[in-house]
Amino acid sequence: MAASDKQSYRTNSLISRLMALGCPFLRSMEESVVVRVVLTQGEARARVLSWLFDRFLTDLPLNHQSTCVSKDTAILTSNFASIGLCKKENVALIEGRTSLLQQLLFLESLLDLVEAASSKESVPQLEGSCRFADTLCASERLDSSVFAQSLNLLPADIGHHLDSRVVSGEELKSEAESLCSQLEDRQSELHSILQQVR
Repeated sequence: MAASDKQSYRTNSLISRLMALGCPFLRSMEESVVVRVVLTQGEARARVLSWLFDRFLTDLPLNHQSTCVSKDTAILTSNFASIGLCKKENVALIEGRTSLLQQLLFLESLLDLVEAASSKESVPQLEGSCRFADTLCASERLDSSVFAQSLNLLPADIGHHLDSRVVSGEELKSEAESLCSQLEDRQSELHSILQQVR
C-alpha cells in the first residue's frame, strides 16, 4: 500500500470518527468538504477543534469547570498542550499549517481522548482507580520512602555492594600520601638516571 493510500485511509477513518461524534459544525457537510474544513487553516477548523476540546472536558467524570468555545489559536494551543497533545509552541499544528501526517496524528490522538472520555465504561474504571489510590495512601504500610525527595537509581543489591566498597576519608588520605611518596621516589630515580646519561 502506497503512502498516499495509507494517508487517504487514515483521513477517511478520521472523518468517519468525527462524524460519528456528531459535531454540530459538520452536520450538513459532505465528506470532501469536511476533509477541507478539518485539515486546512481557518475559522471552521478552530471551531471544530474547540468543540472537540470542550467535548473532551465535559465528558470527563471529574470535570467541574465550565468551558466555552474559543477560536483563538493561542488559547487552543495552550488547551491542547495542557492535555499533552502538543507543545505550547505548536501554533502551526493547531492552525493547520503543518504536514498532513502531523495533522492526522494530532487529530487521531484527540479523537482517541474524546472517545475514551465519553465511554461509559471508563467511569467505573476511574472510580475503581481512585478508590485504589485512596486505599493505598490510607494504608499504614505506606512508607515515607515512597515520597522521598531523593531517588536511588541503582537496585538494592548493587547499591549495597557499592556502599561496602566506599573507603573512609582517612583511608583515602593515607593512600594518597603513599602514592605521592612513591611518585617522589620514582621521580628522584628518574632524575638520577638522567644525570648519569648527561
